[in-house]
Amino acid sequence: MSNPQVAFFRNMNLGQARSHSPTRPVLEGAFIAAGAIGVRSFQTNGTVLFDPLDAAPTAVIEQVRAILAERVGYTDIAPVQSLDAVAGLVHTTRASLPAVDRAIYVTFFFFAPDGSLDWAAPGAGLDSVGTTVVASGPGWVVTQVAPGGDPTTAVQARLGSKATTRGFGTIERLLRAAGSGADSATRE
Repeated sequence: MSNPQVAFFRNMNLGQARSHSPTRPVLEGAFIAAGAIGVRSFQTNGTVLFDPLDAAPTAVIEQVRAILAERVGYTDIAPVQSLDAVAGLVHTTRASLPAVDRAIYVTFFFFAPDGSLDWAAPGAGLDSVGTTVVASGPGWVVTQVAPGGDPTTAVQARLGSKATTRGFGTIERLLRAAGSGADSATRE
């Protein structure tokens, strides 16, 4: 792939009718119909690796969302990050923490270029139970989640809009599965 991107669909569980989630073939087919190549759905949580070719990644996602709405009724958000940006957030997180455990999550959201991430400075508390920011960048925030915490809810409260979360281990597995040089960041 020449321009690998990752889409992070919110509230998607492949094949689950109650969430209007598509099956893997329907999801991957929607990307192909939108002109993407190298499409690969990762796990069952709505994480998709794709190359938009010459199109803007967000334009491809809007077409995919329209196709999914028509075919299965799925209408939630799908923020996009380049695979390089995902590798960078893994590297930044690993450099910020002495150890990464199961309490580390990455939340993705739409980021306006003129938006502020002042609320997402490292060490900032996001909720009353102790969920704290580890690292952040345009369209993502890594949190260490305290018992009883919910990173998606905490980030959405700060943003005032929807977000979607993946476990840090899932993100590292995605990089390894992508087979790019980006996964070397997970071993540092």
